Amino acid sequence: MISAAKNTAQLQSAAAQAQAILSSEPQYVPALMVSALLQEQQTKYPAAQKLYDQILVRFPSFAPAVKQLAGLYAQHLGDDKKAYEFALKARETYSDDADLTRLLGILAYKQNEYAKCAQFLKEIASKRNNDAELMYYLGMAQFQLKDTAGSKVSLQRALALNLSGDLATQAKQKLTEFK
Repeated sequence: MISAAKNTAQLQSAAAQAQAILSSEPQYVPALMVSALLQEQQTKYPAAQKLYDQILVRFPSFAPAVKQLAGLYAQHLGDDKKAYEFALKARETYSDDADLTRLLGILAYKQNEYAKCAQFLKEIASKRNNDAELMYYLGMAQFQLKDTAGSKVSLQRALALNLSGDLATQAKQKLTEFK
């Protein structure tokens, strides 16, 4: 289902089937999942969230819906606290998922859980060594944890990877504090 979401043609085809199924079985989870993924693809985020919630009412631990909600809340619905809760729950199933681990690290930082942030981001930093945002959050967490040397290396790496915007400004400010 999730892989179908990355292929627009497959998702469109699956969505037509899902709608047909939902007309006779409105609680059929695979069809609800496809419909939710389609809603996300069409940037109808509140509608997608309602469908995922509907799935979780039926199956509270359905990991694909939990994982999608974590990303949805973080990236589109603006609720980092809910996103973090869903991401932690999804991690129980997807412990090796680098995207989820990255999301968890960033969300942990935003929840002021710097040790968890550093733990999650260090776990995947070698796999994602060209991710400027990851290095920024790792560096900022290391700074909060009084790991000045690690923070300096991570923030310099983030800037070398062309970190931009407010994050780049904050990284530069933090690096000037080290001098």
